[in-house]
Amino acid sequence: MSICEKMHFELIEFEEAVTKEGGCWVKFVKYPVPASAPVVAAGPAKGAPPAKGKGLPTDDLKTIMGKAWLSLEQLNKPGANSITQRVFLQTCAPTVKEVGTDGVEKFTELQEFPNVFEDSRTYIYLRLTTSVPVVPVTPEFPEPQPDEILPLKKLVKWPFSKDPNDDFCKQCAIAVKALTREYYQMF
Repeated sequence: MSICEKMHFELIEFEEAVTKEGGCWVKFVKYPVPASAPVVAAGPAKGAPPAKGKGLPTDDLKTIMGKAWLSLEQLNKPGANSITQRVFLQTCAPTVKEVGTDGVEKFTELQEFPNVFEDSRTYIYLRLTTSVPVVPVTPEFPEPQPDEILPLKKLVKWPFSKDPNDDFCKQCAIAVKALTREYYQMF
């Protein structure tokens, strides 16, 4: 079980993975267990630690990287905040640090590597739960319109004059006074 808090851009990337890509690659690491590890009996008597230099040979053991495609299409449903899947694990190509001809170290992927997960047909059981649904539940009632929250103010209509600039100046003066009055009432 892993709990991971996502913030800011990570949430945006996760939302894009759900809505646009329909899923994401999840990477795993398999740590090796030495085959000749001694079995310690349960209870108060414990085996003595091995002497220095006489431990298990773990230098030749390497970790194995794997990846699995996690489909996030179920999270596209309104209000869905959890998915449960059984996904197939694929072996990732191991990377090796090499020194180029120019003396710069770079990581390259090996072309030939053992397909550990594919040969043993390894599946993994994943359960993903989010605290807030990616697609919110549609409300039962429609959202209120702006004119339902704030009633429309009707401007005073002046009789038309021969000078349209005068009418425009009067309407602007009334609008500025109305905005000023509302501002002072709010603050």
